[in-house]
Amino acid sequence: IFKELGISKLLRKAGITKAQGHSPLSVFKFLFLLVFQGKSLYRFLDSERSSQAFSKNTYYRFLNNCTYNWRPLKNYYNESLSQFHCDNDSFAFY
Repeated sequence: IFKELGISKLLRKAGITKAQGHSPLSVFKFLFLLVFQGKSLYRFLDSERSSQAFSKNTYYRFLNNCTYNWRPLKNYYNESLSQFHCDNDSFAFY
C-alpha cells in the first residue's frame, strides 16, 4: 500500500529526505507498521526480533529532526489516501 499511496513522494514533498544513513522511507515504514503490531519502539527493540531493526538512535533522530515537516506530511497522506479510496471503489477500510 505504500507504493500505491506514493509514500516516498509524500515524504520528499514534506521535506523528509535522507541526510545520512538509512532511507527515510524504510524508517517511516517500520515505525508505521509497528503501530499495527501493538508494540512500542522500546518493546520491539527489547524483543528477540530486535536484530531486524535499525539502532534506537536512528528512530529517535528521525522522529526528532526539527527540519522535517510532519504536519504537511499528515495532510499529504490524508489527501493521497482519500484519492486512492475514490479511485478504488472496491477498496474498503474496516
